[in-house]
Amino acid sequence: MNRRTELSYRIAAVDASDPIGLLLALYDTLSGNLRRAAAAQRDGDIGRRCSELNHAYMVLGQLESWADQDRDKRLTESLAIFYAYIRDRMFSASLSQSASGFDALVEMVSQVRTTWQQRATSLTLEVSQSGPSEAPLIQDRAAVRPHVALSRTA
Repeated sequence: MNRRTELSYRIAAVDASDPIGLLLALYDTLSGNLRRAAAAQRDGDIGRRCSELNHAYMVLGQLESWADQDRDKRLTESLAIFYAYIRDRMFSASLSQSASGFDALVEMVSQVRTTWQQRATSLTLEVSQSGPSEAPLIQDRAAVRPHVALSRTA
C-alpha cells in the first residue's frame, strides 16, 4: 500500500474513532516518526532524521497537553514523567546519533500504546456489559480531538 492510500485509511479511522482511538493514533504516529528517524540515522540522512524528530516532538507535545489532571492526577503526573523521559531520550539519541536509541524509544512508546489499547478493550467490555448509560464516555469528541496533523504514517 502506498503512503497516500495508507494516510487516507488512517485519517478515516481517526475521524471515526473515540478519544482513546485518537490517543492510539498519536502513539502510532510517534512510533512511526521514531522508527523513521532510526532508519534515517542508519542511512546517514540527517535531514530526514531531523524532520522525523521535529514531527515526533510536535506529537509528544500534543500528548503532553492532552492529559486531564482533573480526572486522574496520578496518571497525569506519571504520563508527564514518561513524556519528559521520552523527550530527553530523543534528544540524547539525536546528539549521539544512535539509531538503537531511537529503536529503544519505539519499544517504550509501543508498550504504553498497548496498555492504552488494553484499557480501551476493557472499557468496551464494560460498556457492553453495563449499557451505554453507565459508561464513562466523553460527549464532545471535538473537545478532545488532537490538533496535531497526522500527516506522517506509522
